[in-house]
Amino acid sequence: MMRRGLILLLAVLIFTPGAWAGEVLTLGVLSYRPKAIMQRTWQPLANYLTQAVPGHEVRLRVLNPAEMEGALQRHELDFVFSNPAHYISLRSGNLLSGALATVVRAEKGHIVPAIGGVMIVRDDRDDITTLRDLYGKRVATPAPSFLGGYVSQAFELFDAGLDLDRIEFESSAQLHDRIVDAVLRGEADVGFVRTGVLEDLAREGRTDISQLRVLNRQNLPGFPYALSTRLYPEWPLVALPQVNSETARVIAARLLNLEADDPAAISAGIHGFSIPADYAPVESAMRSLRAPPFDQLPEFTWQDVFDRYQPVVISLLGAGCIILALAIGLARRNRQLDRSNRQARHLAVAMKLERERLDNVIAATQVGTWEGRSRPANSRSIGAGPRCWATPPRSSPPSPSRPGTGSPTLTTRSPSSASCRPISPARCRVSATTSGCGTRTDTGSGSTPAAA
Repeated sequence: MMRRGLILLLAVLIFTPGAWAGEVLTLGVLSYRPKAIMQRTWQPLANYLTQAVPGHEVRLRVLNPAEMEGALQRHELDFVFSNPAHYISLRSGNLLSGALATVVRAEKGHIVPAIGGVMIVRDDRDDITTLRDLYGKRVATPAPSFLGGYVSQAFELFDAGLDLDRIEFESSAQLHDRIVDAVLRGEADVGFVRTGVLEDLAREGRTDISQLRVLNRQNLPGFPYALSTRLYPEWPLVALPQVNSETARVIAARLLNLEADDPAAISAGIHGFSIPADYAPVESAMRSLRAPPFDQLPEFTWQDVFDRYQPVVISLLGAGCIILALAIGLARRNRQLDRSNRQARHLAVAMKLERERLDNVIAATQVGTWEGRSRPANSRSIGAGPRCWATPPRSSPPSPSRPGTGSPTLTTRSPSSASCRPISPARCRVSATTSGCGTRTDTGSGSTPAAA
């Protein structure tokens, strides 16, 4: 009886995969379809890696996005196989390595190294024929972390100039199969799924797929799947830091050596694995959409501005210095002009006051004047005869004396004449009396005014 038990235990140890494995490696696979289907699809690959890596057992865990995030935080995973957008999102918060390899799918004899997105709508929805018709419509998506289920389609809408805020996105399904069901039942107007899902459902016998129509269909030569967007690299397989570098190298080598006719490849519907692809286009699309982890603005300092825009900053600083110098020169010139204007105004006021003062002096002294040539210093002026002059109206200035005569002249103005005429001193009293001009006689020692 004891011998039979030992034989049975030995058989179990021999025929159980990984029973002799000294270390367990956990491979986490993101589920975009029901877990039972994903487990059945990718379990042969885990068995293949277990046989390829002596002394190790590779266990498969199919996880949704939230479960995978939790498992990573608890350090329960050694390898991750996920879509590119989810890989970039996980990379920002976890110490993931670069991709070890990129999967290459196979469909009806075609080798498919790329993934895209599909926008599906019921065929009887005649009101949805273009991308702009999505405004105000309910759009079902698995989650924002799915490249084929959200990022690729959203970027097409963004690139076409559409406002994503005017579209009602619903992201609670997580499984692409449920997105298809929601559109067929009318619970959503449009659905976003990854390439290959419709073909897988049709292969599984889902006849109602024929009731769906692909929006914004793209016909690419050699691409066997329905497509609505541009193409991106396929899923990567990455290792976490705790995996020994030699073990990671062996896993990568075995993945690259996987043949298309291997049971693991046939079960997964893949052609095999290739060297890691460039996932920069995926990251660029996510940045444009501000999808996680690019939904938070990074801290941007003045040093960052100078480092990134150094030629522009230097040019602006130089231009600013020139403008400042010109402004200072202009301000000085304006102050000088203002000072000159004030001086000119003060001078004008002074000149006006001086003119008014001179006018007052002239007006006060316009009562008649003797004018004539100067006498010699030794000539007698006393007793030479009387001197008189007429007083003209105040508004008329005295007329000059007649040139060439040595006698003083008198200017008179009659009330009826426009100007006074000169008269001799002898006739002064008579002319002044008859002309109406005021006269005054001067004998040299004094003067006595006479009124007409």
